[in-house]
Parts: sequence; structure tokens; C-alpha cells
Amino acid sequence: MVALLNVHPSRVADLRAPDEFSLEPAAQMDSDIDSFGNRCARFVAQAGILRLSNSTLIYNSGMADLVCFDARELPVQELPHDALRYLYNSR
Repeated sequence: MVALLNVHPSRVADLRAPDEFSLEPAAQMDSDIDSFGNRCARFVAQAGILRLSNSTLIYNSGMADLVCFDARELPVQELPHDALRYLYNSR
């Protein structure tokens, strides 16, 4: 399983508490950065109950994200092929 439950590395400086990902039952985890720059945790999930969790505190200025009012919506079948990678289930 690959889990994306950590704060993006671009926001690490804004962390006010450790960015702690935990897995129950415990298992060996490897961590790396994917092609989008996300921190990923990779592990083998055993059969049975599995609990994934993360807890942290992050500073946010409260400023609204920029909005592009000229953006338009396209039906999925009209999206360019290079846009489809942003729709994969890991996003």
C-alpha cells in the first residue's frame, strides 16, 4: 500500500508539531517522494484490521487561495491526456 498522509514537503517550514504518520499493526515502512513532490509511505498491509493515522499542527496565514475566474470546466472525455495523471486515485 502507498499512503499519502504527510504534509507536502513545501510546507514543512510551517509545521508547528511533528508530522507523525502511524500504522497499526506496526509494519516496516519505506518513505519516498513521488513525481508530484508528495511524501509517500509504502508498506505491506496484512489481512485484518488496519489503522492509518497522522497528526500534526501547521501554520496557515488564513489568506484565501488565488482563484482564476476565467477557468472553464470540461467534460472528462474532452480532457487532454496529459491532464489525466492528476485524476489518479492517489491524488
